[in-house]
Amino acid sequence: MTVAVNLSVRNLQDSRLPEQIAQLLEACGVAPARIMLEITESAIMSDPQKTMTVLKRLKEIGVRFSIDDFGTGYSSLGYLKMLPVDEIKIDKSFVINMAMGIKDAAIVRSIIDLGQN
Repeated sequence: MTVAVNLSVRNLQDSRLPEQIAQLLEACGVAPARIMLEITESAIMSDPQKTMTVLKRLKEIGVRFSIDDFGTGYSSLGYLKMLPVDEIKIDKSFVINMAMGIKDAAIVRSIIDLGQN
């Protein structure tokens, strides 16, 4: 079983977060791969350099990452390509209408292609 945990902008700016998570995982006997940390595009873009540092340290521990609400933020694809992301969760505003709208379906297909590549 995997547990998903949402991280806030404040969490991503805390340089102590990776050590705190590592200590908690060890104390509870939980394998790092069982944790999926969910982040939003806007949280990443608040301070991309600091966020990248924290995310890379967390990835070294072995936790996994998901970008939540993908497509609603104003993130740079240049930053997204450097993120240690395991999963992209497409925002429901695109998915909910994709069966009826060809534009929404095209966006969803493009995001899936982007994620796979």
